[in-house]
Amino acid sequence: MDSKATSSQPSTQLCLSTLSRRWSAFGWVIFSLYRYYSWFNKYLLALLLCCLSFYLGCSQEEANNQPVIDRFIAPTEVSVGAKADLHIIARDPEGDPLTYAWSATGGQMENAVSRTVSWTAPDKAGPFTVTVYISDGVSAPIARTKQIQVKAPNVPPEITDLVLPQNIVATEVVKLFVVATDPDNDTLTYAWAVDGETISGASKAKIDWEVPTELGQVTIQVTVSDQINPPVQSSKTVTIVRASTIAPGQKADAITLGDPFQKTQQTYGQPSIFEQVDDLIFFAFWNPDLGVSGFIDGEEKTVVAAFIQAPNTAKTGAGNGVNSPLVSVEEEFGPVEDIRDNLEHWYWTRGIEFDIRDQHVEQIFVFRPVLERLLAAPAVKAHNTDGTGRRSSASPPISDQVEDILYYKRIRGNYRR
Repeated sequence: MDSKATSSQPSTQLCLSTLSRRWSAFGWVIFSLYRYYSWFNKYLLALLLCCLSFYLGCSQEEANNQPVIDRFIAPTEVSVGAKADLHIIARDPEGDPLTYAWSATGGQMENAVSRTVSWTAPDKAGPFTVTVYISDGVSAPIARTKQIQVKAPNVPPEITDLVLPQNIVATEVVKLFVVATDPDNDTLTYAWAVDGETISGASKAKIDWEVPTELGQVTIQVTVSDQINPPVQSSKTVTIVRASTIAPGQKADAITLGDPFQKTQQTYGQPSIFEQVDDLIFFAFWNPDLGVSGFIDGEEKTVVAAFIQAPNTAKTGAGNGVNSPLVSVEEEFGPVEDIRDNLEHWYWTRGIEFDIRDQHVEQIFVFRPVLERLLAAPAVKAHNTDGTGRRSSASPPISDQVEDILYYKRIRGNYRR
C-alpha cells in the first residue's frame, strides 16, 4: 500500500502574509530614525536595508513548492529472491531538478538514486517496505512508501503413485490412475501417452484406456503440470497379453461369443484355417499353434462357438483348463448334465462342454447356454450313456429334444483337428 507523501518543511504562507501587513509600519520606523536621530546615519541605514533584503530573500526561498508524485509503480507480490523493477513518476512545479534516494527493509537495491531501480527480494517470505525520497534541492524531501509481499517460491507438483496392472489384456478397457499432489494447491493438468503416442482425450488423473491388440511390452507415461513450473512425469512398463480366461457361455481365451470375427483377427492375426462348413465358417489358429479354434456365422461373421485345446492355458474361474482332472471340473460345475460317446461332458445350462480322456480334460467347447429349454424339460431318471455306470442327469438325452442343443451338437460334430 502506498503511503502519502510526507515533509518536515514548515509553511511560509503565514510569514509572508504577516510581513506584507506590517511593511508600512516597518518603513515608518526606518524613516523616523533617519529623520530625527542624528546618530542614525547613512551607514546604519545601509546595514538595516541589507538585513531587510536578506530576510526578504529567505522568505522568498521558503516559498518554493515541493515536488509532486504522480505514480509509484511497484509489484504487490514477488517470490523469494526474485528481482522487481520499481519506478517513481514525479515532477516539480518550479521545474527544479529532482534527486531520488531509495531504501528497503530487506533485500538489495541496485542503482538506488534513479527514478527506476531494481530490487532483489530477500531470501525469506514476508511483508517488506520500500521507500523513495524525492528532493528538489530547495524544499525538504518528500517520501513515498509501498509494501511488497514476498512469497515462498512455487513448488512443482509431486507424483506419489502410478497405478497400473502389471499385465494388461489385449482389447480390454482398463483403468489407469495417477496420484499427484501440489504443495501450493495449484490446479493440475494431466496428459497420458503410450510409447510416446498421446492417448486422445486422456486429460484426467483417472482414465479408461482401450488396450491395443498388439502383444508385448509398452511404456505408459503420465505428465502432470501446475502450469507454473516445468511438468513432472512418471512412467511404467507393462505387458499386453491375450486374455487367458474361460467364461462359460461367454468367452474362450480372447474370443468373446457374439463379437465380429474381425476383432478375433486383431488379437490373433490371420487364421491358419478358414473354411466354409454348411452355413458356418470354421477357423483355427494352429500355425503357430495357439490352441484356439471355433465357428462363425456365415452371414453375420460373428463368433458363435469356440474351442480351447493344448497348448492354450486359458482357465475358468476356479482354474480349470486343458489337462485339469474331471473331479475338479465337477467340483466347479456340479454333476454333468449330459454325456455323449463316453467323451463329451455337456453343461447345457452353463454353455460349456469338456472332452474327457483318462479322467482329464482334453478339450473345452464354449457356446451360448441353452437355459430356458433345459429348465422346461421334465426331470427323469438318469440314463446310462457310456457303459461305465456313469449316468447323465436326464433321460432320454436332452440333446435329442432341444433344437438349440442340436445346433451346437452339429457344430461340435463338424469340429475336427
